Amino acid sequence: MASRPMTRAHLHAPGSDRFRTRAAALLVLLLAVTAVLWAGRHPQPTTAAWTDAVHAQGQVDIAVAGTATDVVAGQDFSCVLVSGQVWCSGDNSAGQLGTGDTTSSDVFVGPVRGALQDRTVTHLDAGASHTCAATDDGVYCWGLNDHGQLGVPDVAGSSVPVRVASQLGSVTGIELRGNSSCVVAGGKGYCWGETHTSAGSVAAPVVISGGALPASATVTDIGVGEASGCLTADGIPYCWGENGRGQLGDGTTTTSLVPVQVVTTGPMSGFAVGDVSVGQNFACAVGSGPNDAERTFCWGDNSKKQLGQSSDGAQVGLSNVPLQVRGPLTEISVRSVDLGGMTACAITTGADGYCWGDNADGQAGVGYDESWVQTVVDRPSEITTGQMDIDQFATVDVDSNHACGMSTAGSVYCWGSNAQGQLGIEGGPAAAPKKYRPWPVLQTWSAWG
Repeated sequence: MASRPMTRAHLHAPGSDRFRTRAAALLVLLLAVTAVLWAGRHPQPTTAAWTDAVHAQGQVDIAVAGTATDVVAGQDFSCVLVSGQVWCSGDNSAGQLGTGDTTSSDVFVGPVRGALQDRTVTHLDAGASHTCAATDDGVYCWGLNDHGQLGVPDVAGSSVPVRVASQLGSVTGIELRGNSSCVVAGGKGYCWGETHTSAGSVAAPVVISGGALPASATVTDIGVGEASGCLTADGIPYCWGENGRGQLGDGTTTTSLVPVQVVTTGPMSGFAVGDVSVGQNFACAVGSGPNDAERTFCWGDNSKKQLGQSSDGAQVGLSNVPLQVRGPLTEISVRSVDLGGMTACAITTGADGYCWGDNADGQAGVGYDESWVQTVVDRPSEITTGQMDIDQFATVDVDSNHACGMSTAGSVYCWGSNAQGQLGIEGGPAAAPKKYRPWPVLQTWSAWG
């Protein structure tokens, strides 16, 4: 993921009360000047955003500018990647915003510093109460560490990034969910925290191996959920973990602590799988098949219609083998799929966004307001953009109660629950408890002159 050079100016101080008083006065002055310079052209930063950016060491960024390149949704918080740096909004009770404290924020604050200072982040994801970022020299995590999900032992958590102890090589993908962290590095899949393997919960990466997964296989993607994980290797999906709802896709409901091969006959016959994602007791994958068709397949629990079967088709409680997602996506090629909780979202090759499954908090993004919303979306439905200027989606990331997406122009939008300020809307839940369709976040990173 490319990044652009960034111009910076810092204020340094020993942390005295006198300095903080002067710094606060200077911030008010800078904010006033910025409002004049940027009025009518860019969203303006709030005083809260400026204040929250003052770190304990007396530093404040006053020249951060750039276009977003990724956005991710954790549980009750969100993070965005801008010019190789991380900004976060929402719940911070475990330090998952990376600000060095546990103060929550209803606007995106940052950039995350500490061990990430002067490093360029290439991959980013968020879990239940932790965040991880990959750079060219390692993986760094912050937040809660009660299951070892930060990749370091003997600490309860960290509100600033800590480096994962093991050397993993060049990371090409990263996936967090719940209390689990996983990456693809050097053609292998690694997980730490809750691994869903015989290793249990560990504070150091373990390679996902054994079972049906050939030792020589090259892993290209990995996904992890609350109780299971999946990866793709040489075009074939493999899963491991709990299987009570058929979420391993191997035709059984038997738990396996080593990878089993997902059934690739039937609807998935002739398709080579690339992208894979895991939610709460279900999984989905994108396969490339005949005539360059890119189709989506899901398996596991279907209690919230998250397998994407249209209402005029067979409605099943679960499926322990892959089913092709139907409805509008029956004949539309899909580029990527992402799952969170019991909700699934996909982006087509034409850059349109579709979601289905649980929509109790509006996380499927297919409504306008509380007067018109389906709590369960039983087939893939196009994300409602309304008056938002979203011609194309570059990415969509969904968690259990909210989702965020980025347009191809680099604008960031979030929707669903805003109970902890995770949508990045000034005023937090008091101003907007929920949004049932994409809503622009306050892009403080692009407004600071």
